[in-house]
Amino acid sequence: LQAQLYKVEIEKEQNRNSVLNQENQQLDKARKYLESKRKEDEHRISHLLDLQKKHNATQLHFERQSANLNQSVEGLENANQALSDNVNNLTQQTNEQQNKIVQLIQSSISDHKEFQTIK
Repeated sequence: LQAQLYKVEIEKEQNRNSVLNQENQQLDKARKYLESKRKEDEHRISHLLDLQKKHNATQLHFERQSANLNQSVEGLENANQALSDNVNNLTQQTNEQQNKIVQLIQSSISDHKEFQTIK
């Protein structure tokens, strides 16, 4: 009788171990999946940070260009009528550059929202 009880306890322990092993395998699969997703997220974050750096550099470049053009406009206001056409052209270029900045900002916001949706 004692041997049978001992055998039953061993079987129960083996069943518990089997269940724990299955759970460990599932947890290991989940860990590997989450690890791969983390690596994908890190890659996306890195890409977005690169885009943000490029955007910031571009924005700074356009801000400097805009400031330079504004100084040029002030100087050109004192010039004769022939230079007035040049001022109009520079103003149009500034507007186009500012539109590009707005498009870059909107694109970055869209990329950020898309990343948040993915995340």
